[in-house]
Amino acid sequence: MERTTSNKATPLGAFGRIAVASIFALIGMLGVSAEVSAQSAAAQTRCAPHAEMASKLSDRYSESLVAIGFADSGRLIEVFSSPDGKTWTILTTAPGGTACIAATGQDWEARKTELTGPEA
Repeated sequence: MERTTSNKATPLGAFGRIAVASIFALIGMLGVSAEVSAQSAAAQTRCAPHAEMASKLSDRYSESLVAIGFADSGRLIEVFSSPDGKTWTILTTAPGGTACIAATGQDWEARKTELTGPEA
């Protein structure tokens, strides 16, 4: 007796493929949704009014302002560092006063600027 296979999809086979595709699509959407939620939660906890953020950096990490400047976008850029440089934080503050943590790290090293040129 010879065994034959058919390439035709049965209704259950088509349904199964649709169900599997739907499950993968749902998993993908949930993954994206979870990622967006995590980013939103992180953004909410990493931004606060400037005075509050500076106070938290001082109280929790003994960090104080060591450098400051304005970005071309108009945002205030500040570097806070602990006295020994073990921890540091870069804040960006919007014109409205909301400060957000742009970066954090360890082992900050301050460098003196050496002037060069005719005015040095």
